[in-house]
Amino acid sequence: MKLYGVDIGYGFTKVAGVDRISRVMPSIVGSNEELSYRSDIGDRIKIAPLTLNGHSYLVGEAAKRFSRHRYRVFDSTWAESPYYLLLFVSALMMMKIEKSVEEPAAVVTGLPVSHYTQERVKQIQDLERVGIIDIGFQTTDLAMATPQFVEASSGSLEVGVRSVVDQLSRDLVRNYSITLDTTEAEDVLRQRSVKLFGENIDLSDMIEVRTREVAEVILSYAHSLWGRGERLDRLILSGGGANIFRSYFTGYPNLHIPGEPSLSNVRGYLKLARKTKW
Repeated sequence: MKLYGVDIGYGFTKVAGVDRISRVMPSIVGSNEELSYRSDIGDRIKIAPLTLNGHSYLVGEAAKRFSRHRYRVFDSTWAESPYYLLLFVSALMMMKIEKSVEEPAAVVTGLPVSHYTQERVKQIQDLERVGIIDIGFQTTDLAMATPQFVEASSGSLEVGVRSVVDQLSRDLVRNYSITLDTTEAEDVLRQRSVKLFGENIDLSDMIEVRTREVAEVILSYAHSLWGRGERLDRLILSGGGANIFRSYFTGYPNLHIPGEPSLSNVRGYLKLARKTKW
């Protein structure tokens, strides 16, 4: 059986498979219009439209580059939206997963902690007392893992990388009269600069202020759940925002940040797929 893990985040969609290189794409779905001109100059992007309910869509980098209208859902209805389904299908296509009677495939995915009720959480086996802070694009999930999931010491915050991106967008309008959409502002955040009249403007100081504001919200909530973390064997910082916020969590002596933290969830899903009896 072919096994895969799929992590559909608000910012990026990740997919991993056994003996396959992990793949990442922006979690963006957009309209598919016939453009009058598309240049082949520079890096080429594969454009593979998907059709759902009679409508044609572009997904991932193609939607980011070519769609006039982009659709992104930033609330708890995300998993029920058609855009989530399109991202899921695109993730499978990136891994070239096809229906096969001879060799079936199994896929493991997940949702934010706050989307689960106690009845939907199964016992977690063979773990020490570990705190996990997963900083994503739209939300930050905090979970306590002992031999059993501890609901009272776990939860979600509606803050993440997007919180910095949105405030950065407002700062750029106020200080430089530059209007950017969420996707463009996210690129500015990661590059830590913006080009204005052909000149790169360093935004490090501005970004430092905004990331600190969000980090303090996350740290405050973590403290309310776990105190100073003295009873944790390890604190794991993961997610696409881990590297952006890592400097604010160095006060935890037991802090661990995995390599490529944005892939932590999808790798976990793949491990679960491998341990599950299908």
